[in-house]
Amino acid sequence: MHKSLGNFVPIQDALRKFGVGALRVLYASTHYRSPLDFTEEALAQAGSLARRFRRAYDQLERASSDNATSKPVDDRIKTQTDNIAREFYAAMDDDFNTPGALSSYIKIVGKAEEHLKAPDPATVRVLLDAMTDLGSILGFLETESVPRASFSQLVELLMSLRADLRAKRDYGLSDRIREQMANLGVTVEDEK
Repeated sequence: MHKSLGNFVPIQDALRKFGVGALRVLYASTHYRSPLDFTEEALAQAGSLARRFRRAYDQLERASSDNATSKPVDDRIKTQTDNIAREFYAAMDDDFNTPGALSSYIKIVGKAEEHLKAPDPATVRVLLDAMTDLGSILGFLETESVPRASFSQLVELLMSLRADLRAKRDYGLSDRIREQMANLGVTVEDEK
C-alpha cells in the first residue's frame, strides 16, 4: 500500500469500518514473517469470524449462568478440548504460528456452537474456560481498551472542564471539547 497510489487505509478508518476484532483476527490469520493480504474482503471475513467468536462466547456465558444441576463433564469433550488446546499451544510454540493457533481456536468455537444446541452446564464451563484461556492469548475476546468506569470518569472530567470554560465565556475551547467528544461517540447537548 502506498499513499501516493491511493490505496492507503489509515488505521482509524479500518477500525471505524471493521472494528478491532476484525483487525486482530486478520493479523492472527497471517504468520508474522509473511506479507499480510490487507483487502476489504479479507477484513470483512475476519470481522465475520470475530463476531462468530464473540457470539459463541456470549452464548456460553449465558448458558453457564443457568443454575441447572448438571451431570459430570463428558470425558470425551474434556479430552477433545484438551487436545485442541495442546494444538493451539504447539502452534504458538512453533515460531509464533498464529494461523495454526487460530485454526485450533476455530475448532474450540465449533465445539461450543455444537454443544450450545443442547447445553449442559458442566460442558459449557469446560468450553467457556478453553475459549477464555486461548482467546485471551490472541486478544480475540477483548472488548474495551479503556474500562467503562474510567471512561465515565474521564467524560465527567471533560464535562466539568467544559462547564467551567462556558462560565468563563470561552466558547471556542468549549466547542472544541464538545466536537472532540462527539468524535469519540459522546453527545453533548447544551441547555439554554
